[in-house]
Amino acid sequence: MTTFSEPNPLATSTSKVQRICDFWQTLQQPFPSVKRVALSADVAQLLGGTLPDDFRLLAEGSPTSITTYVSFLALDTFHTYRCSRQLWQPTRKQGGKELEWNNMNQGWTPKVIFLPVRTFHGPAGRFYHARYKNDRHYQQMQANRLIFAHATEAYYMPHPDLPHPCPVTGCNAQFSKPGQWAVHSAEMSYDGVLGSHPDTDFQRTFPQRSVLLKKERDRVFDELLSMQKWGEEGSKRRQDAEEAFVHQREHDPLYTHQKPPRECIMWRRYQTFLSRGVVI
Repeated sequence: MTTFSEPNPLATSTSKVQRICDFWQTLQQPFPSVKRVALSADVAQLLGGTLPDDFRLLAEGSPTSITTYVSFLALDTFHTYRCSRQLWQPTRKQGGKELEWNNMNQGWTPKVIFLPVRTFHGPAGRFYHARYKNDRHYQQMQANRLIFAHATEAYYMPHPDLPHPCPVTGCNAQFSKPGQWAVHSAEMSYDGVLGSHPDTDFQRTFPQRSVLLKKERDRVFDELLSMQKWGEEGSKRRQDAEEAFVHQREHDPLYTHQKPPRECIMWRRYQTFLSRGVVI
């Protein structure tokens, strides 16, 4: 599964056709025998929406030896936590070459295998590593909330085949299927509302996890703060840091880019970070 962090993978001044060819050539270099690819984006759209054109073009530009799918997060509404990953599958129209994309209209739960973390080195690598750790910490925080909600539901509702009332005082909602209360908890912002948990193992595990996550957040913050001391805009120290960053982007194969170093999106993010301390 190839995941894009931005909704438009072809947003560039370079021709879309060339970008599509470059993408598939790059993918096939480390995976020459790949047969199926799911293009996935961590952006949400309303359930029943149409397939975005750029992803359709990218998928249809794949080599004939590869079967390509497209996946998005689908929401019931923009104000709910009920979402599922939908898979779009291509079918060839009878008697023609044109592909027709159909939403399979069922939740898709892929098995995700994370590749080993790249080797971070040099000034550019330090910035990339800081972004990686910042993103990882956010994901761990969100995962901890999700696990906590499901663990709470499992404790208060041990018999999923029977209806259970909401354990929050004053809430009259009833739940008859596993996972319903976890969604309800998120929608009602019930984080921490239940207070102390009657299970001692439960009480001990999640606070310990929260402490570890806080320590990790503090370490990430300290590292970002130290990078902020590279100098104010216009200073010699700031200029040296920028030149070292650009030099690595020009000469290090692991950090080169199609565009000149000062025109790529990572340079803009680096400038934003040095100027405002914002990691994007």
